[in-house]
Amino acid sequence: HMAFACSESLTRRAMKEAMYELNSLVIAGVLFASIVVALEAGHRIGRRKQSSSNEATRGHINAIQSSLLGVLALLLAFSFSLALQRFDIRTVAVVDEANAIGTTFLRAQLLPASVRSESQTLVQRYIDLRVRASTISLDREADRNVLLAESDQILDSLWNLARQAAAEDPSPVTSGLYIQALNETMDAYGRRD
Repeated sequence: HMAFACSESLTRRAMKEAMYELNSLVIAGVLFASIVVALEAGHRIGRRKQSSSNEATRGHINAIQSSLLGVLALLLAFSFSLALQRFDIRTVAVVDEANAIGTTFLRAQLLPASVRSESQTLVQRYIDLRVRASTISLDREADRNVLLAESDQILDSLWNLARQAAAEDPSPVTSGLYIQALNETMDAYGRRD
């Protein structure tokens, strides 16, 4: 039973991943064609059965139709609610990341001179990468992965510079605030992506 549940879970995951890889126009086209076929089949069957229907049958059909429309309205309401919630969460994540990066850039000015300019340059490159990554469509996964890997490398370099700054100037006001801001940037990066 456990092996069946695992294989069923893997099948569902593979199906989800396959759906994400399909072009949205293909999905919309298949759905549209399916709806047209179902409408045409219903129309033809209804025309054939129309002569044998009575008032009671029509009443049942109207009740079923009303129920289905109510369920459709409920599904649409839930779908829009979930989509709006996801959009709001995504917007908050983008704003939080932008604020964290801005704080990191400003606090890099507090670092010792030996690492200050290199840190500011790396933060600027990181900003450019994050902006470019946000303009790439989610279906271009290879391109996004390249930019995300570069972002990871820059964050690693920034962390190494922060460690060097803390060794040179262990003051919590200068390097400590920078390390805190850099840590928040890394956390925001993880939450967003």
